Amino acid sequence: MNKLGKISVMLLAAATSVGILSSCGSSESDKKTVKFAYQATGDTSAISKWMKDVKAQFESENKGATLKLEPIKSNGDDYGSKLALMSKSEKTAPDLMILDTEMIRPYVAAGYLKPIDDQLKGWKDWSQYFDSSKNAGKADDGKIYAVPLGTDTRGIWYNKDILKKAGLSDDWQPKSWDEVIDAATKIKKTQPDVIPMNLYAGRPLGEVSVMQGFDMLLYGTKGGTLYNTKTQKWVTGSKQFKDSLQFIKDIYSKGLAPTPQQALDPQLGDKVGQQWMPQSKLGMSIEGNWLASSWMPGGDSEWTDWQKHIGWCGFPTQNGQKPGLISMSGGWGLALSSHTQNPDLAFKALKVFQNEKHAAAYDTISGSIAVRKDVEQDKKYLGSNPTIKFFTDLAKYSQYRPANSQYKEVSDQVAIATESVLTGQKSVKDAAAEYDSAIAKTVGADHTQAAK
Repeated sequence: MNKLGKISVMLLAAATSVGILSSCGSSESDKKTVKFAYQATGDTSAISKWMKDVKAQFESENKGATLKLEPIKSNGDDYGSKLALMSKSEKTAPDLMILDTEMIRPYVAAGYLKPIDDQLKGWKDWSQYFDSSKNAGKADDGKIYAVPLGTDTRGIWYNKDILKKAGLSDDWQPKSWDEVIDAATKIKKTQPDVIPMNLYAGRPLGEVSVMQGFDMLLYGTKGGTLYNTKTQKWVTGSKQFKDSLQFIKDIYSKGLAPTPQQALDPQLGDKVGQQWMPQSKLGMSIEGNWLASSWMPGGDSEWTDWQKHIGWCGFPTQNGQKPGLISMSGGWGLALSSHTQNPDLAFKALKVFQNEKHAAAYDTISGSIAVRKDVEQDKKYLGSNPTIKFFTDLAKYSQYRPANSQYKEVSDQVAIATESVLTGQKSVKDAAAEYDSAIAKTVGADHTQAAK
C-alpha cells in the first residue's frame, strides 16, 4: 500500500521534526504522554494541519497530557518493518500507531497489539462504523485490535489527452484484459515517448505490487484466489496465477509499461502521481481512489485543471466475465500497542483522531472512502473530490486479501514472482513453480492445496 495504497498513503505525511531514531533511543516513563507512530512519505500542509488539530484537541481535553508525534519515514513495506522493530520492546514501542489492515494479524501473532473490545463498548461513536469496516480490525481470535481510518478501492486512472491521440474516447471503459493491452499498444504506436501504462510489480514496493498489481489481475480471473477459505489452505499451481503473471510479462516485455529500472524504484508511486500523470508522460495507471488527493489544494502536487485532463474507470475482469469489474479493498487503522503503559489515555487519543470532525477531515484530505455513516453523509466530504462516488461504488466489486496471519509471508513470495517475470529473469512457468515451492516451505505443505 504505497500511497497503499497505501492509503493511504499520503496518509500521514505530516511535517514534523521528530524522527524514528529519536524514539528508538529513549524510554518514556511519563504516563501522561501518548507516543503516536505513523508513516511519513512527504510533507503536506493539509495533513500537517489535521495532525496539529488532533493534538491540540487531545491536549486541551486531557490537561497535562501530551500527544507526541513520531513519524517513520519510509515507503512500501519498509514502514511495517520499522514499526515492527519499534514494537518489540516497551522502551521503543509507541502507545498508538497507524498500520495497514493486512499487518494486524501478523502483529497480533507477534504480541505487538492490545485488544480494544472493552473500550469500544463504551464509545458511542463505534455504532457509526459500518459492520464491514469493523471487521477490518479483527484478528483470528475474534477480538478487535484496530479502528479503521478509511477504506479504498482501485481502478484505472488515465490521461484523456493521451487516449484521444491514440484514437480512444475520453470516457473509455475496457471490457477485458485484451482491451487494456490494445489501448496500451495504440498509445505506444502513436506516442512513443509516453509510457503506455503502469501496473505495480516487484519487491521494492512490496504490498503495493501485490494488492494493487497482481491481485487486481488474479481476483479478476474466473475462480482466481490465493487462499481457499473453505479448506483454509493456500492454492498452488493454478492457471489463474500463471495468467496473471503472463499479463505482467506481456506488458513489460512489449514495452507497454515502465522500464524494469523504473518499475523497481521505491518512489514509483510518487512519480506516477506527482510527475508522470500531470506532465502527460503516462497513459494510464492502476491506482487507488486517493490518487487525486495530491492534486487538490494543499496536496503534494497541486493541479488546478486536472479534471480536464484525467479520467477514471473500473478495471475489467480477464475476459469480461461477471461481474465485469474487479477492485481490491483494504485500508489503514489505529491500534494500541500491547506495551502501552496507559491504554486508557492512548484510547482517548484514538477517539479524538476518529471523532466525526477529524474522521471527515482525514477522509477528505487523504481521498479515502468513508467507513463511518455520519462521514459518508458529510457534505464537505462528498463535495471534496469528484471521484468519491465512482470509487465508493466500486466497493461492490471489491475482493479482500486473505484474513490470515500467514498472508504477509505469502505476499512476499508473490512480489518475488512478479519481479522475476517483469525483469525477464524467469519464465512464467518457472516463476509460478518457484512460488509454489516457496510457500510450501514458508507456510508448510499441509497448509497448501493444488488447484483443481
